[in-house]
Amino acid sequence: MEPLLLTYKWYAWYLFAYCCDKLDYRLFRLSRMRSVHLMSQTFTLTHKDAELLLSEHRPPAASESPSSL
Repeated sequence: MEPLLLTYKWYAWYLFAYCCDKLDYRLFRLSRMRSVHLMSQTFTLTHKDAELLLSEHRPPAASESPSSL
């Protein structure tokens, strides 16, 4: 994952990042992270402004409540 921005939404902290596994931008809820590992890899993409990317990011569908992210 390539972390871009920390944000507070839906009464919780989220990390907005580019997911290298899904090849897409995702919101990761910090309280659901169990461990963090520092990798020797560097970012693979040049990203646009993180706040702009977050504003363009689609909100979760009704079936994907924020608590399930």
